[in-house]
Amino acid sequence: MNSDATTTLHMWMRAHEDDLIDFLRRIVNMDTSTANRPGVEALAALMATELAGLGFAVERPAGVRPEQDWLDAAFMGAEAGKGIAPGVVGRLAGGTGRGKLLLIAHLDTAFPPGSPAENPFRIDNERAYGTAVADMKGGVAGILFACRALLATGAERPAQITVLFDTDEQAGSIWSRPLIEAEARAADWGLDTEPGRAGGQVVGQRAGIAIGELVVEGVEAHLGTGYKDGRSAIEALCRKVIALHRLHDPDRGVLLNVGEFAGGTRRNLYAGRAVARLDARVTDAPAWERLRAEIAAIAAADDVPGTRCTLKLWQHRPPMPWTPQTDRLAALVNEAAAALGTEIPTIATLGASDANLIAGQGTPTLCGLGPVGGAIMTRGEYIELPTLAERATLVAALAHKLSRSEGTTA
Repeated sequence: MNSDATTTLHMWMRAHEDDLIDFLRRIVNMDTSTANRPGVEALAALMATELAGLGFAVERPAGVRPEQDWLDAAFMGAEAGKGIAPGVVGRLAGGTGRGKLLLIAHLDTAFPPGSPAENPFRIDNERAYGTAVADMKGGVAGILFACRALLATGAERPAQITVLFDTDEQAGSIWSRPLIEAEARAADWGLDTEPGRAGGQVVGQRAGIAIGELVVEGVEAHLGTGYKDGRSAIEALCRKVIALHRLHDPDRGVLLNVGEFAGGTRRNLYAGRAVARLDARVTDAPAWERLRAEIAAIAAADDVPGTRCTLKLWQHRPPMPWTPQTDRLAALVNEAAAALGTEIPTIATLGASDANLIAGQGTPTLCGLGPVGGAIMTRGEYIELPTLAERATLVAALAHKLSRSEGTTA
């Protein structure tokens, strides 16, 4: 097809750019830390209302409690067991094109409660700053305005568009995972509006992520009077951490870090218990199987006789591989970018997102379709403001192109 539809969509988006920025300002200044359920619920209610106003049939499905309670505790801390705000699912039927498209973004943020009051939305030198402006309030606004543009311009769109806003992505999506995977199985394609890379790229491949917890039980005893009997859980766990860090090997697509470590009760006692948590990332399923076996062997090793280690390990995001379908989606991005007068490469990264869960169901998926940003999860988080309308247009253009495709580029 030619670039007329993309141009029309972009003209509409530029004409409504002030509205888009105002909406982004509004939601950035809402406190939606994962731990702040009332704040997340307020944004979810707003997005449900906005979608309903566009003609979407809206549902508010509750999260599904994960079977592994330790996962909830690891991600949610003091909020474990309390559940999450219900997500938002909107379905828009009646498109004259082919296929079912899933658009996804998360409403929760990684920042602690109270952050928007300390770091509100602001604009400086064509950059917009503020709490979670890139990750991923910009992508939330982008989906809404992409849908508005498709409807307002009458551009051909897929037979059905499903918009999913989940509420615990920053906590591993462990409550939302069943919902995301079910919607992915019902879709022909998935588009995730996580922030575009700082170089302007979108993402076609992501790493799988696992979380692990090692608990070592030792023998508590006084250093002065019980040194013959004491067995230090801290010493045993330190030996295991050193071995685990030797598995970190970016050249073979494996990242591993033990980022949490705690143990003992007093300096003059052999530690009776020590706990460590790790994050592991791999590029593909075979790498995960190898790494899982290596981690298990380290956990089972008798580093300090008389101590015992228990391992819990869970891959909460499967790898998102690069496939021939990724090539086709990347080609559509190139077409749309050319019509917008720019270049938008598609790359692989070692980060992960909800896109992993979509791709894990075999659904062709692209991620990083939100505005270009940087300094993620810091006070200086920003987006390049001109890319806000550009990326919302890109999402709308991809929806249009996919509706006209036959499994190849439009």
